[in-house]
Amino acid sequence: MDTQTKVAIIVAIIGGLFAIFAASIPYLASPILHPTIDHTKVSFSDYFTDDDSGWTTSENIYYKDNMLNFRNTEIDFDISSKQTKFTPPNDFIIEYDMTIKNSPALNDGSGVCLRRVDNNDYYRFKISNTGQYSFRKIVNGEYTDLIPWTKSRSIKPGNALNTIKISCIGSNFVFYINGVKVNHCEDTTFASGKIALSAGHADEAENTVVSFDNLKVWSIID
Repeated sequence: MDTQTKVAIIVAIIGGLFAIFAASIPYLASPILHPTIDHTKVSFSDYFTDDDSGWTTSENIYYKDNMLNFRNTEIDFDISSKQTKFTPPNDFIIEYDMTIKNSPALNDGSGVCLRRVDNNDYYRFKISNTGQYSFRKIVNGEYTDLIPWTKSRSIKPGNALNTIKISCIGSNFVFYINGVKVNHCEDTTFASGKIALSAGHADEAENTVVSFDNLKVWSIID
């Protein structure tokens, strides 16, 4: 066997081993630079410096420290703040920073409501400080899990800040946490609607504060 043939065999073996190794790397470890949309423009942004930027507030939902903050004291019940001055287009990308503060290990998760028609009809994406996320649709007040609670190494646990990005294009939803694609889903129930931010509460989380910041919405340019 000549030297050239030996080199070709070695290269083929190394290539095969590399392919096996690459296939064994967990999917969640692959960074995603952008949700496969080349033509976008920012149609809404909020850094929560203005307490008249359109979010509904209450005693437990308030602007403070350039963030929108939620202190939920209702056991197993979400509180939400609706955006009243802006309605996203049907197809859009949303990104926001979220921090769950002073929460024990048990937390019901917090996040964003998408294509919200009313209080009983919308999609909701949540993450918890225990490193899990979920995606549900609520129809006539009834919950259906589109993605059940799922563990992700991309979520920073505890009081850490997490950046969430969601692409809503037609019936397709793609979810990114801290720059990593974690999942996708398809559902045709709601084609349009408003956005809201929400905070959950479990029975051990009485002092939990959930804070949102740096929210942006991109619309799609044809």
